[in-house]
Amino acid sequence: KRRGTHVPFRDSKITRLLQDSLGGNSQTLMIACVSPGEGSLEETVNTLKYANRAKNIKNKPIVNRDPIAERLDSQRKRILELEALLLKTGRMNAFQFEISQEEYETLKKKAETSAREVEVLRKKLDKQRKRIADLAQRCILAETDRDYYREQSYVDEDDDNGLNE
Repeated sequence: KRRGTHVPFRDSKITRLLQDSLGGNSQTLMIACVSPGEGSLEETVNTLKYANRAKNIKNKPIVNRDPIAERLDSQRKRILELEALLLKTGRMNAFQFEISQEEYETLKKKAETSAREVEVLRKKLDKQRKRIADLAQRCILAETDRDYYREQSYVDEDDDNGLNE
């Protein structure tokens, strides 16, 4: 085969429609509809030629990998390697980071601030949960009242109809 030769089926409309199925990592089943009639001989021959050319398409499948996922996997692998190294040297529980007293105080304040924020948010959440429960109860009562009054209006209508007869 010569490189750079023109492939006619690549210009057809059906190839454009099927380009995701004919190329890439997909497996494609093609059904060619042909007719034994003499009037559709040319169309049948063209269909068979197209199906044969499409059948001969060869692609190299590639694994669809997200570059970020690949990076995360390599970082996780690196972490596991380092943990294994730490276990091997017997220093797994001896994580000691040298930071200044100032950095330590800053981190401690941030942690305390975060803990206070979490507590405030937890209280707000509890308050909202109670409000939702109260509103749900009020909604149930309102629906009960509505149903009661509907029944009463039907009873009143029936009584009115009974008087007219």
